[in-house]
Amino acid sequence: MAGDDAKGVTVQTYHGLSLRLTGHAMDTQNYSSENFAELIKEAISLLKGEKTVLGFDSDETRHRLLAGYRYIMVDEYQDIDTEQYQLISAIAGRTLDEDNKLAILAVGDDDQYIYSFRGANISFIRQFKEDYQAHEHYLAQNYHSSAHIIEAANALIQQNKDRMKVAHPIRINQGRKSLPAGGRWQQFDTLARGRVQIIRCASGQAQAQAVVNELLRLRQLDTQLDWSQCAVLATQWQLLNPVRAILEEHNIPVSLMLPADKQPPPFRIRENAQVLAALKQSRKTVNTASFWLNTLAETYQDNKENPWAEQLKDILLDWQKETNDGEVPTEQTLEFLYETLTEQRKERRM
Repeated sequence: MAGDDAKGVTVQTYHGLSLRLTGHAMDTQNYSSENFAELIKEAISLLKGEKTVLGFDSDETRHRLLAGYRYIMVDEYQDIDTEQYQLISAIAGRTLDEDNKLAILAVGDDDQYIYSFRGANISFIRQFKEDYQAHEHYLAQNYHSSAHIIEAANALIQQNKDRMKVAHPIRINQGRKSLPAGGRWQQFDTLARGRVQIIRCASGQAQAQAVVNELLRLRQLDTQLDWSQCAVLATQWQLLNPVRAILEEHNIPVSLMLPADKQPPPFRIRENAQVLAALKQSRKTVNTASFWLNTLAETYQDNKENPWAEQLKDILLDWQKETNDGEVPTEQTLEFLYETLTEQRKERRM
């Protein structure tokens, strides 16, 4: 959307930027998720002058590491944890004098605070205004959900009295205001008409059956409905077991999001290690995402049902979109795979 100006913008995850700041080389044999996590701590130490670069004092180290950067935009600020908060603070120069500070913009939504189990801390977004003497702007328009869903969501979240947007209810965006309040289902579904339903069940098994019955009913109303567009959420994994069993009875494909402790370390998986090693050997070259996609396809052409190869393919397709399939240093492709594999370990489909 920004055109050529986008080439001047650095877009990174916390780990990816820390890799660049620390200047680490990645080794597919000796690197682990734990090593990756330590990168942020090391980057913070460098920026705060607690660890210096040979030949430079702490101020000069910070200046050279951040040379050229003037503005920071942090997305999903409600999800940051303590170390990410410290990294952002160190980059922005929060505790420094005005001449050494960078301008910072944060986008976040305390209504979407769902990652406390990963260490995210909601207090950081709530103290952002005080931390940076910032001005608040409320983004209250919803561009995705139907009016009925927005209305139901407002009724639910208004029970949380300590929200940052208590006086700013969510509303449908102006461009969709004239659309049916129930979305496309208002026409298809004469029963619910696109409204949020509450169905009370006597037991977990009855609840599972009700979920599957509703999915089958919707599929009957719209034969073009793709099962991949449907999701079943629960507060505990065991609640999903009867749902999965009934779905399989009806030959409905199931894709589960596995927690990190149910997955093998990403850098120890053979397919990942092989591709990362190939990238590492070519790190001084410049190539497109298509080049690496073709390399992957040739390597696993006889094993097309390999889930790990499919995961790598999906990552490289994302990289293809992000780079517009232009030639980029292989070092950046390597960084992208490391970052994404680490992040995807938190939520992997099977």
